[in-house]
Amino acid sequence: MNANRSTNSIARWQFAILVAALLGARDAHAYLDPTTGSMILQGIVGGAMAGLFVVRRQWAQLKGWFSRRRAAGTDSSQAPSGRDAD
Repeated sequence: MNANRSTNSIARWQFAILVAALLGARDAHAYLDPTTGSMILQGIVGGAMAGLFVVRRQWAQLKGWFSRRRAAGTDSSQAPSGRDAD
């Protein structure tokens, strides 16, 4: 219980520091060269692809869970069908 309380306290302090940093930010007047821009674009595209991979994998696991559940209710004497059959 005490560890949970200290974790919440740390999280509150981190949030307060983040808000203070964002509110106190000034214009950077920075220049992004083409290499930096392409690195940012690569990070965005890579993050999107990773997100799609995770969603696809979770969807397959969810679909597999329901198909196993449905297969458990069917007759086990039937031969398997589809791509899994040899």
